[in-house]
Amino acid sequence: MAALLFQDLNVKGNEVAWAGFYLVEAPERPLMLGPFQGPPVPLTLGWGQSVAGLAARERSVQLIHGVKSFSGYLPVDPDTRSEAAVPLVIESRVLTLLDVQSRQTDSLGVEHNARAFPFLGASQEGVKRASPQG
Repeated sequence: MAALLFQDLNVKGNEVAWAGFYLVEAPERPLMLGPFQGPPVPLTLGWGQSVAGLAARERSVQLIHGVKSFSGYLPVDPDTRSEAAVPLVIESRVLTLLDVQSRQTDSLGVEHNARAFPFLGASQEGVKRASPQG
């Protein structure tokens, strides 16, 4: 799934640097790296750590345009400019999380990539645009 998503988003001209999933064993346990495409990243993330961890903790989509200014940014690719993290939440429990990083500043967003996010239940109403300061 991560490879197909990576390829599909790049075909749309988004210049995706990284796309993958984090898995949740239990709310108190760190997020575990699942299938992904792109450079290696840490195997675990704490809740609230990085854009993905923030999305898991807040149980909401996080769109960060200008990641270099975001205090919680975890550098994956030196050319990354934006990141979207989309948690799958069922009955207030995060089950998994999709994280996508792009080399373009404004290329990621539910409104631009509607095909990528519906299977995770994301909608424009559920999107939170985080400030660069975190």
